[in-house]
Parts: sequence; structure tokens; C-alpha cells
Amino acid sequence: MKKTKILAAAAAVVVILALFSVFERKDDIMAAFGISDNMTEAEYIEALNGLSDEIFRLQAKTDGIDADDTEGAKAYLDELKAPFDAFAAIDTPPKAFAEGHVEIQSGCRAMTEYLDVVKSIVGETDEEKLASAADLMVVKLTDAMDKLSRGTDMVEEAAK
Repeated sequence: MKKTKILAAAAAVVVILALFSVFERKDDIMAAFGISDNMTEAEYIEALNGLSDEIFRLQAKTDGIDADDTEGAKAYLDELKAPFDAFAAIDTPPKAFAEGHVEIQSGCRAMTEYLDVVKSIVGETDEEKLASAADLMVVKLTDAMDKLSRGTDMVEEAAK
């Protein structure tokens, strides 16, 4: 029962994060994460859209996760972290988006911390540990969502 709740919480995060995308979604975005020189505004927006696209793709896999497969669930959570890590690694956003990018990076890092907490309790049965982790998860998720929302709002405003 606890495993199912943990996986349901992780799936809910994916759905919530999909809502923070403020730009039109595009195909084949992950290539934008590898850009090493200064990104154009269009490339940056493409990368931001890529984060959303990747979240949608991973969310689609959520229904197929076996709650009794602890290792599979942990692997899924690691996979879920990848787009956040990739976006946070962008170190050359366009000047106009720099402030928003700092917020989004911080939100991405907070999201990976949240997912690490979720991963740490997959398979856990100790009620005290689960309760403690649940409290920490609320804090981490709230922090991540606030920063991601604030950052995307800043980028959206700068893109006008």
C-alpha cells in the first residue's frame, strides 16, 4: 500500500510539472540540452519545452510501473531526474532569461532532491521513516514548484 502511494505521489509530480510549461511544445528537444556555447532565445525556449516534453514522456510510463518492483521503481525515479539534471546543467542561457533560468535551475535541483527522498523510501516499511520522509517531501516539492513556476513566469515575461 505504501509503495503504491509513493509511486502515485511521484506520478502526481509529473502531472503537476507538466502544467508549468508555458511555451508551445516541440519535437526532438533533448539535443538543445547539449548546446555548449551561448544559447539563443529560441534554443533556450526549445530546451525549456524539452523539459516539459520529457516529463510528459516519463509520465506516460508511470502507469506501467509495478509497485512491487522496488528496483524498477527506483530506476524510474532516477530516469525521472534526468531531464531536471540536464536542464539545470545549462550554463549559458540568453541574457534576457538569466534571472529566470537561475530560478528554474534551483527548482530543477529541488525537484531532484525531492525525487531522491521519494527513492529513499521506496520499499520502506518503517512508519516513522515514512512519516518523516513525507514531511520532507512536502517541503522539497513545494520549494521546487515555487521556483519552477517563478522561473518560468520570469522567462515568459522576458520573452514578450
